[in-house]
Amino acid sequence: MRSSKKLTFSAALVITFSSTSAWCAEGASANCKNGQMVRKVEIAQADAAQPNSCAVSYLKETENPGATQILWQAKNDKEYCSTKAKAFVEKLQSMGWACEGELAGAAATAPTGTDAGADAAAPTGK
Repeated sequence: MRSSKKLTFSAALVITFSSTSAWCAEGASANCKNGQMVRKVEIAQADAAQPNSCAVSYLKETENPGATQILWQAKNDKEYCSTKAKAFVEKLQSMGWACEGELAGAAATAPTGTDAGADAAAPTGK
């Protein structure tokens, strides 16, 4: 009986860890649309000298082409950027943006047509 409890606990721990640590590779992105507006969220390596560095960039392609904001960055924790980027894309979706791409997740798209204006720039951290 005791070994059965250990196995159940171990399996639950593995499932929990697996679902919370879904890391996205550098270059993972989401393209989001709301009406005629287009936004892009992307994860990139922040510093070539630091292979575990990352940055989350945000581009308002239709409103300010070519101007990229760095929302978050980390020197040694790519999972930090992945978590932040996915959460930001989810926020865009909750505001009416339809997003596609690796960062958009299974819930993929929200309805378009409303001008939800996701101007919530986040602080650069870690």
